[in-house]
Order: sequence, then structure tokens, then C-alpha cells
Amino acid sequence: MSERTYKLQKGDQVVMHTCMEHDYPDNFGKIWTCRSDEFQHKGHDYGSIFLEGYSGSFSTEFLQKVNVEDLIEQLAERDRTIARQSAALETATVALNGIINGEWSETIDDQFLEVWTTRRINPSRIADEALLEISRELEALGRE
Repeated sequence: MSERTYKLQKGDQVVMHTCMEHDYPDNFGKIWTCRSDEFQHKGHDYGSIFLEGYSGSFSTEFLQKVNVEDLIEQLAERDRTIARQSAALETATVALNGIINGEWSETIDDQFLEVWTTRRINPSRIADEALLEISRELEALGRE
């Protein structure tokens, strides 16, 4: 195992690994807070530390420091990604259902990267617009 280049300090957060205590259900994956700085017992060549909620000292050889703030930020970013993907999926589902049902609507994704410009099918509106366009063309022909 590689030698650590840092000493644990009071307030650091750690998890247990590769020891008997790690395998206890109440300890597995638990994040512990150091309630002392790392120290050496007299006559021993290994580091020890006191952990909040743990009786007695614990060998630092079996502890891994964790950065909880980074983990929280990673989880928050994952949640934001899931929310964006869920919104995009919902938009796609609505658009596909509209196509299946013969309805169309204007849709823009959340990053404005793709735009689907379609319209709700309304036969009377299409007929009115077609008649208006024909009258404009006839007027233009009459002016010539």
C-alpha cells in the first residue's frame, strides 16, 4: 500500500477500508468525522486518530479521506443532468404524441440547438390562408 503524504486532522471526513470494522453493517460506507489530529501512540510506528461516534482510537492506515463537498457537488450535477434529460425526453414525447395524433406544435429544446417548426393542423385556417394568398396573387396580376 502506498504511503500517505498527508496527516489527518480534526474535522476531516473519512471512510474505513480493508479492516474488520469496515465490514460491520453500521460502519460500511459510513463517513466519519475526525475528532482529533492524527497522532502516534508511544512505542508504535503507525498513526491513530479519534473518530466522532467511535469508541477508542482508530488506525489511520485503514482510513481514506473523502471530500464530501465534492461528492455533494457531483451528485447535484448528476441531478441537474437528469432533470435536463427528463425535460428533453418529455418534450420529445409530447412532440411525438402530437405527430402520432396528427397535431403539430412549435418546439425548441432547452439549449436552443434544435428547432422544429411545425403547426397544428387546422383545415379551415389552411383554407383561409390559401384563399388569402390566392387573392393576393390575383391582385398582383391585376396591377400588372
